[in-house]
Amino acid sequence: MQHAQQSGRRSTVSSTTVTVRAGDVALAGDLIVPPEATGIVVFAHGSGSSRLSPRNRTVARSLESDGFATLLFDLLTRDEEAAERYTRHLRFDIPLLATRLIDAVEWVRREHRVASLPVGLFGASTGAAAALIAAAHTDVQAVVSRGGRPDLAGDALPRVRCPTLLIVGGDDVDVSQTSGSSCGESSGAMAACYRSAGMRGQHDSWDPALYDAFGSTEDASVLRREKNELVRILDAEPGERVLDLGCGTGHITAQIAGCGAAVIGIDSSPAMVAAARRHYPELTFRVADGQDFVLEEPVHAVFSYCALQWMNRDPAAVIHNVFRALLPGGRFVAELRGKQNAQAVTEALESALGAYVPDPRSRNPWFYPTLGEYACLVEQARFTVYSADWDQVEVPLPGGEQGLRHWLLTYAHAYLVGLSDADRDTVIGQVESQLRAEHYQDNRWVIELHPLRVIAQKAS
Repeated sequence: MQHAQQSGRRSTVSSTTVTVRAGDVALAGDLIVPPEATGIVVFAHGSGSSRLSPRNRTVARSLESDGFATLLFDLLTRDEEAAERYTRHLRFDIPLLATRLIDAVEWVRREHRVASLPVGLFGASTGAAAALIAAAHTDVQAVVSRGGRPDLAGDALPRVRCPTLLIVGGDDVDVSQTSGSSCGESSGAMAACYRSAGMRGQHDSWDPALYDAFGSTEDASVLRREKNELVRILDAEPGERVLDLGCGTGHITAQIAGCGAAVIGIDSSPAMVAAARRHYPELTFRVADGQDFVLEEPVHAVFSYCALQWMNRDPAAVIHNVFRALLPGGRFVAELRGKQNAQAVTEALESALGAYVPDPRSRNPWFYPTLGEYACLVEQARFTVYSADWDQVEVPLPGGEQGLRHWLLTYAHAYLVGLSDADRDTVIGQVESQLRAEHYQDNRWVIELHPLRVIAQKAS
């Protein structure tokens, strides 16, 4: 691989020549990753073109300036391109082009620099049809087609469920003759399409490795029992379709699948979804937002464990979206954290942060409702609530002396974003000092959690 650094304003953008394996062939590509990329757009060029197309490279540069990584790759090998100049037998072989594009998406899922990013597709000319077919067979977030031939996608078109933007114009002039303003307007529409599909680029501060390590130790048995109990309450049956809303790294999703259900896991964190795919490649995981996710078909049950408290932008919209996702008679089985959950830790953390940020409370990432508040939200979405309960649980944290630090880094990371390592360690040390007298017992930290559980059903 070759690595280069772009100059000027994009000095920290990484540009790499890569080899994309597609079946039994190797295809050349250029991978460009800006710092803190919010998603990656994979390009499918048109007939008679290549990854070196000036038009597509201009579009790619605009998307990169908007924070998107890009992969431009050749859909044909050099030998195929040489033969194509005379026979033109491959440029309209849409199934071949689509298969290679699907392989490229899978390559992105395995490439460590971009594996955690949501994926969008960009297709031009016959590449547009290939992009639409690929979208029907993968979980990409969005498709943009410029001057393409979507009609060549055939019967795949009705199966495309992601947002799709088709750009056409009466004057399809060469990019070298196009004014910068019109190119910017078109690229701006593309970026808006990708962002509206969930490639928003909020900083993903979740650490899947820490999350897995913290939640899988023997000392976390209380949490593990709660998890298993909720899966038991769900009682998924073989053949049922189940959505795991806020799937994290996929371990509970796998438990539900073990019951024989067809389960899909969604999470807003690209890093967590990437980890889930590595853990359970046979299952389906997607990057999606609880407030506006869209499913290909309705499900028999929506399950959510300790995730709804993170969906704090519009909790009512989340519940309404759950209602829309369910079949008539479908059930909603959920547990989140309730009012004053881990209150002592939260107060100590916000107090310690006061010396470093102007308004620590504004960093609070959680929605902790009372039992009554949440039950009312569920009923207002036209659910029938069959069970709702709230509890207080003293939970010993795994990790001994490091247990509280691990908990803060795992679950309270939104408070710590932007701090230097030294300042972060100082804040954590102050929290430990403030809580040690009452919350450190028998060589381990203990905190109070408030699980809130709701079981509801959509009318038949």
